[in-house]
Amino acid sequence: MVNSISSAVLIRGTRVPTVSCRILHVTDDDADHHLFVQTLKADSAIVVERLHSGVETLRVLRARASHELPSLIIIPSLLPLLTGIEFIHEIKSDDRLQVIPVIVFAATLPEGEAARLYEAGAACVVYKGGDLDAYERAIRSFQKFWIDIAILPSAGEESPVRGRPD
Repeated sequence: MVNSISSAVLIRGTRVPTVSCRILHVTDDDADHHLFVQTLKADSAIVVERLHSGVETLRVLRARASHELPSLIIIPSLLPLLTGIEFIHEIKSDDRLQVIPVIVFAATLPEGEAARLYEAGAACVVYKGGDLDAYERAIRSFQKFWIDIAILPSAGEESPVRGRPD
């Protein structure tokens, strides 16, 4: 399922959607996905696609053409059918997928788990917080850096400067 959260530019009187970031959100939690999408909805030019497990995500990504790959992959610390560390190892061992940043959202982590996620190749581990307000703030912080400031691999040479002035 793809939720399109995008702005549009006006070209000769016609609104044409623009996409600056494709996010693959891997979660089996409907409420989690809904809050993630709704929090990002205020922004423009974001497409969020949802898959439900790490196994499904690897199968889908490996079947896609390079131009259809996401800019970012968001996973929970506890993935169904595959651990976050196993998932990241699989992504980082694939020549086509290894450049995609994998961001882990976690409410809690066992001691040493963050270090193991980083060692596996996670680009970032984000603390979700203990309630919905904290999770929403975490999503906005993620958005501020990864979407508004960072230059993502999929941005390529066409867009060397990203972000918006405040």
